[in-house]
Amino acid sequence: MGKRSREKGKKWEQKVACVLRPIFGGLVKRGIQSRDGGEVTDVEGTPFWVECKHAASTSKANPFAALEQGETATDGRPVVVFCKLDNRPPLMAVRMDLGLDLLRAWAKTAPSILRVGSGGPRKGRRSRPAPGRPPGRPAEPRAGPPPCRKTPPAPPARERPAGEPPAPVPASSPADLPPPPPPEAP
Repeated sequence: MGKRSREKGKKWEQKVACVLRPIFGGLVKRGIQSRDGGEVTDVEGTPFWVECKHAASTSKANPFAALEQGETATDGRPVVVFCKLDNRPPLMAVRMDLGLDLLRAWAKTAPSILRVGSGGPRKGRRSRPAPGRPPGRPAEPRAGPPPCRKTPPAPPARERPAGEPPAPVPASSPADLPPPPPPEAP
């Protein structure tokens, strides 16, 4: 694999990590990749084994092949694949059983307006274009996630002047915890 392809893949992995960070928290980051064949998830910090593929054609970014690659490498986590072809919108792929579980979980928490049967075009009715848009004109593309910004580095630790006592130990230190229960007698 050439340097340009590796850079394209690296940027895509960073973008996927950036999109997943608001969902799973600040510990989401690109996995450490190496060419020695050691298997590591492409994006760390999620409950999923994430595979990312970015290429010019489907032969290189095949979601089925990526799913199989992830399933052979996973440490037991379910596999989620993010594929991107040049000049095409990205695609997320999962096995059907995981996809149905995710849809069920979403349906429990989704607002009623987003659920099936809660509105929208009905049988026998034609949908009308939005006001101000002539018929046949496609809707404006939806904006993607906000651009990812790196968090600023933490300020340097303050040095303690000579003679100043050390900071107090937090209440959750091991010294403040109750002792473990005694072992059971046989």
